[in-house]
Amino acid sequence: MRAPIAALCFAPDGKTLIWGGYGELTAGVTAFPVPLAQVHALAFTPEGTKLAVGGGVPGESGVVCLLDWPSGKLRETRKLHTDLIVGLAFSSDGKTLPTASHDGTAYCGAQKLEGHAGLVLDVAFSTDGADVFTACSDGSLRVFDAATGKLKRTLSLHTDRIYALALQPRSPRCVTASADKTVRLWQPGIGRLIRIIRGFEGSVLSVAFSPDSTRLYTGGEEGIVRVIEADSDRVLEHWKASEGWLLRVAISPDGKILATGDSAGAVRRWNALSGAPVPSPGPLVSDAVKTQKPLGARR
Repeated sequence: MRAPIAALCFAPDGKTLIWGGYGELTAGVTAFPVPLAQVHALAFTPEGTKLAVGGGVPGESGVVCLLDWPSGKLRETRKLHTDLIVGLAFSSDGKTLPTASHDGTAYCGAQKLEGHAGLVLDVAFSTDGADVFTACSDGSLRVFDAATGKLKRTLSLHTDRIYALALQPRSPRCVTASADKTVRLWQPGIGRLIRIIRGFEGSVLSVAFSPDSTRLYTGGEEGIVRVIEADSDRVLEHWKASEGWLLRVAISPDGKILATGDSAGAVRRWNALSGAPVPSPGPLVSDAVKTQKPLGARR
């Protein structure tokens, strides 16, 4: 049985897909050795020359490995937490790497981000770089000052854990995906909840915006990808992408390809507008998908 796909992203070239699971990191058809029992987070520096890989050993360590890209050469290993690192996000200058961990802590550089009441499951910089956002298993989205690490506000309107968050490009907004079967759009800098997106029949585990900021992609327990209009809650398209849980979704830099990673260890590519399957090389995407056809738009 293949390990679940716990981390997924596109390389800067927009063609190579990178994924991680238990004890593995794969880019396209190439495996890169990393000293991590589990891989749960990936982040590129803005210039695309370094890849941070986060993970560790459950209940023992949270580790970040820094790799040169595209060679994959391991440059540095940092043990930062006492449990898995599950969220990473570089600052716009590539000098600061916030981390989120199952040990209930988050760091932004040397600053510990205090005030969490559960596992910290994701982390992101605000678009302007002034704030750091964290998603927590207590259902809260927290906003910290990136320079001082001071907690600025806690937004606690979800009724269950937040699994993932994503920034809306060129916008002060972000979205959160939750086990309460909703996605919520926020303007966290001023503490404003803008919209609640409902209609899911299971936990929402992953979210991603299109590069042009017009569409939001979601995946979760249902195994269904939903394409949602970013300025409303209208579902533009949806399709069954897996019989298991969709743990990760990632969008290509040109916005044309959506990648999914599921609980059965399968990585697949799709046309980001229509949901049509896109052939890919590599051992995890060679098997056929029985339920690949779009279910049709829900308007």
